[in-house]
Amino acid sequence: MRDYQVHGLNWMISLYENGLNGILADEMGLGKSLQTISLLGYLKHYKDIRGPHLVVVPKSTLLNWNNEFAKWCPTIKAFVFHGDKDERVTFFPPSPRKSHSPLINRPIDKGQTCGGVSVFGRV
Repeated sequence: MRDYQVHGLNWMISLYENGLNGILADEMGLGKSLQTISLLGYLKHYKDIRGPHLVVVPKSTLLNWNNEFAKWCPTIKAFVFHGDKDERVTFFPPSPRKSHSPLINRPIDKGQTCGGVSVFGRV
């Protein structure tokens, strides 16, 4: 990592340590993806916080983010949750309870797999 990327990572860690929120924003191409992935790696390997974590990115960058996780922190099992309503239901089958928000209202067991991928387990 470059010095300014390490500085940004340390800033995000200090936000976490102090219970604060922040937005990492700068010009394109300066490594926000790497800093974010590094923060998640720090949380996993140094704080034993394994997730789940949600990273919301523009559709045009989905595959790049997935590749970056595989390259920079392969111990984090990232997957792309994308598609129309019918495609997304294959990741999370509907809850037997009637709900408008099955992802929120349905309990999820640690280690649950979907298509062979650990979705919400300890990653």
